Amino acid sequence: TVGQRVQEKIAFIKENIVVRRFARFELGGGAKGLVAAYIHPPAAKVGVLVELDAESADDATLAGLAKDVAMHVAAASPAAALYVSKDEVPQDVLEKEKEIYRAQAAASGKPANVVDKIAEGKVREYYGTFCLLEQPYIREPKTTVGQLLKGKASVKRFARLRRGEESGTKAE
Repeated sequence: TVGQRVQEKIAFIKENIVVRRFARFELGGGAKGLVAAYIHPPAAKVGVLVELDAESADDATLAGLAKDVAMHVAAASPAAALYVSKDEVPQDVLEKEKEIYRAQAAASGKPANVVDKIAEGKVREYYGTFCLLEQPYIREPKTTVGQLLKGKASVKRFARLRRGEESGTKAE
C-alpha cells in the first residue's frame, strides 16, 4: 500500500514524509485509450496523469499526443485548469462569475445594453483559463488543446500534482 511504502521511505531516510495528495488512473475494462504519466524536469516537482479516450490505444501517435497534453498540463500550469471542458463547469460557478463580470462592467460606467456582452466575453476568457480543452496549446498558442485533439482522442480526466502542494487543491 502507499502507507507501507511511505513508512519504508521514512525508515530509510530518517525523515518524516507526508503524502498530501495522490492520483491513480486506470482504464476500465474494455475501455479504449491510454493513461500517460509525465514528470516535469528539471527538479521533478510537478507530475501529471492524463487519461485519453480514443479508438486505438496501440497507435504511437496517440502515445505522443497523450505526452504532449501531459506536458501542456505541467508546463502551462493549469493548476488553474479545474475542468477538462466548459461543459463540466457547474452552473452555479458560471452564474457567480457572470455576476462578478456584470458588476465590474456596470461599475466602470458601461451602458446596460453592453454589460451582458462584456460578461459573455469574460466568460469565454474564464473558459480559456480554467478549462483544459479551451487553453492555448503551449507549443502552438494559436491552437487550443481541444483543437489539437480533435478527431484523434478526447481527455477523460487529468491530475496535476506539485510537490509541497496543499491537500485542498483539485486533483482532477
